[in-house]
Amino acid sequence: MSNTAIQMNEELAEFLVEHGELGQAVLDNFNGHLGDAISAMDNYAGQFRTKKEFAENLLEDTGMIEQLPQWAQQYFDYEYIARDLEWGGDYYFIELNGYYHAFSAH
Repeated sequence: MSNTAIQMNEELAEFLVEHGELGQAVLDNFNGHLGDAISAMDNYAGQFRTKKEFAENLLEDTGMIEQLPQWAQQYFDYEYIARDLEWGGDYYFIELNGYYHAFSAH
Protein backbone atom coordinates (compact mmCIF):
# COMPACT_ATOMS: atom_id res chain seq x y z
CA MET A 1 0.00 0.00 0.00
CA SER A 2 1.35 3.44 -0.90
CA ASN A 3 2.01 6.18 1.63
CA THR A 4 -0.88 8.17 0.16
CA ALA A 5 -3.31 5.29 0.68
CA ILE A 6 -2.07 4.75 4.23
CA GLN A 7 -2.46 8.46 4.99
CA MET A 8 -6.01 8.46 3.56
CA ASN A 9 -6.91 5.44 5.71
CA GLU A 10 -5.50 7.17 8.78
CA GLU A 11 -7.50 10.34 8.04
CA LEU A 12 -10.64 8.26 7.56
CA ALA A 13 -10.07 6.42 10.82
CA GLU A 14 -9.50 9.70 12.69
CA PHE A 15 -12.69 11.16 11.22
CA LEU A 16 -14.75 8.13 12.27
CA VAL A 17 -13.26 8.05 15.76
CA GLU A 18 -13.97 11.75 16.22
CA HIS A 19 -17.52 11.75 14.82
CA GLY A 20 -18.66 8.17 15.41
CA GLU A 21 -21.94 6.99 13.97
CA LEU A 22 -22.85 10.45 12.69
CA GLY A 23 -19.52 10.64 10.90
CA GLN A 24 -20.26 7.36 9.15
CA ALA A 25 -23.73 8.61 8.13
CA VAL A 26 -22.23 11.84 6.76
CA LEU A 27 -19.56 9.90 4.91
CA ASP A 28 -22.25 7.64 3.41
CA ASN A 29 -24.25 10.73 2.40
CA PHE A 30 -21.24 11.90 0.38
CA ASN A 31 -20.56 8.47 -1.14
CA GLY A 32 -17.36 8.02 0.83
CA HIS A 33 -15.75 11.33 -0.13
CA LEU A 34 -13.87 12.22 3.04
CA GLY A 35 -13.16 15.85 2.07
CA ASP A 36 -16.87 16.53 1.58
CA ALA A 37 -17.71 14.78 4.85
CA ILE A 38 -15.16 16.89 6.74
CA SER A 39 -16.61 20.07 5.21
CA ALA A 40 -20.10 18.96 6.18
CA MET A 41 -19.08 18.47 9.81
CA ASP A 42 -17.64 21.99 9.79
CA ASN A 43 -21.17 23.17 8.88
CA TYR A 44 -23.01 21.04 11.44
CA ALA A 45 -25.92 22.94 12.95
CA GLY A 46 -27.05 20.41 15.56
CA GLN A 47 -29.33 17.54 16.39
CA PHE A 48 -33.11 17.97 16.52
CA ARG A 49 -36.13 15.76 17.13
CA THR A 50 -37.92 17.31 14.15
CA LYS A 51 -37.17 19.65 11.30
CA LYS A 52 -39.73 22.00 12.83
CA GLU A 53 -37.65 22.11 16.02
CA PHE A 54 -34.63 23.03 13.90
CA ALA A 55 -36.48 25.97 12.29
CA GLU A 56 -37.72 27.19 15.68
CA ASN A 57 -34.20 27.04 17.06
CA LEU A 58 -32.70 28.79 14.03
CA LEU A 59 -35.14 31.70 14.21
CA GLU A 60 -34.72 32.02 17.97
CA ASP A 61 -30.92 31.94 17.72
CA THR A 62 -30.85 34.66 15.08
CA GLY A 63 -33.19 36.84 17.13
CA MET A 64 -35.48 37.39 14.17
CA ILE A 65 -38.58 35.99 15.81
CA GLU A 66 -38.16 38.10 18.94
CA GLN A 67 -38.36 41.29 16.90
CA LEU A 68 -42.02 40.55 16.17
CA PRO A 69 -44.87 41.23 18.57
CA GLN A 70 -45.92 38.16 20.56
CA TRP A 71 -49.28 37.96 18.78
CA ALA A 72 -47.55 37.75 15.36
CA GLN A 73 -45.17 34.99 16.41
CA GLN A 74 -47.98 32.46 16.65
CA TYR A 75 -48.61 32.66 12.90
CA PHE A 76 -45.22 31.27 11.87
CA ASP A 77 -45.37 27.87 10.23
CA TYR A 78 -42.05 26.41 11.34
CA GLU A 79 -42.58 23.19 9.39
CA TYR A 80 -42.95 25.23 6.21
CA ILE A 81 -39.87 27.30 7.07
CA ALA A 82 -37.80 24.14 7.64
CA ARG A 83 -39.05 22.65 4.37
CA ASP A 84 -38.25 25.87 2.52
CA LEU A 85 -34.73 26.01 3.98
CA GLU A 86 -34.15 22.43 2.87
CA TRP A 87 -35.74 22.68 -0.56
CA GLY A 88 -34.02 26.01 -1.19
CA GLY A 89 -30.67 24.34 -0.61
CA ASP A 90 -29.71 26.33 2.49
CA TYR A 91 -29.73 23.34 4.85
CA TYR A 92 -29.88 19.59 4.53
CA PHE A 93 -30.65 16.89 7.05
CA ILE A 94 -29.38 13.43 7.82
CA GLU A 95 -31.74 11.29 9.84
CA LEU A 96 -30.03 9.04 12.38
CA ASN A 97 -31.45 7.16 15.36
CA GLY A 98 -34.69 9.11 15.37
CA TYR A 99 -33.06 12.55 15.15
CA TYR A 100 -32.47 14.99 12.35
CA HIS A 101 -28.94 16.30 12.09
CA ALA A 102 -28.89 19.66 10.34
CA PHE A 103 -26.08 20.97 8.17
CA SER A 104 -25.68 24.35 6.53
CA ALA A 105 -25.07 23.98 2.80
CA HIS A 106 -23.05 27.20 2.68
